[in-house]
Amino acid sequence: ASGHENLILVNGEKLLKANKGRVTPHTIFLRIPADKLSTERTPITLRVENSTNPEHFAEYQSMFFGPPVK
Repeated sequence: ASGHENLILVNGEKLLKANKGRVTPHTIFLRIPADKLSTERTPITLRVENSTNPEHFAEYQSMFFGPPVK
């Protein structure tokens, strides 16, 4: 996961087995300390790559929604 310098991926080190041509659901948690946020919404990119061949990967653009910034 990327998009903010203080982004923390919780439990992202666990290997996930995904079968070719199939959808494999998986839940991840992202954290950014509230005092490091400058906006309520932060664009992020999620990237999943093959552990044996990083040239094979998929990326997904999403949004991190934080608390109201004061």
